[in-house]
Amino acid sequence: MQVLPGFLARNFWRTWATVEAICVAAPVRRLRVTIAGRTQRRWRARLLRSARMLLQVLGALRLPALTEMVARIGLDATRGALLTAFLPLAGVLGACASMAILLNRSRPGLRVM
Repeated sequence: MQVLPGFLARNFWRTWATVEAICVAAPVRRLRVTIAGRTQRRWRARLLRSARMLLQVLGALRLPALTEMVARIGLDATRGALLTAFLPLAGVLGACASMAILLNRSRPGLRVM
């Protein structure tokens, strides 16, 4: 089973970099594809939802950087706030891909929609 953060659609038709370019306040990347306005609005609306379950899973890992991040943004943070806070920890893959990998390794089969 593939792990998808809650702001992604069930049918994942885009790369993580494309989703991140639309959803996360990061350096603007020039997209080679056109993303429908309705899709962009749907992705951004999902960022406004609660990230409580994700934050609890990340906090339970007891990794100092993640524990500090969870404490800083609080359990009532949105998914958008979580991804923005996670950006400095994400590395080369970006926040979306790194978050999916981390969640899959910590809780195989977890799917947040």
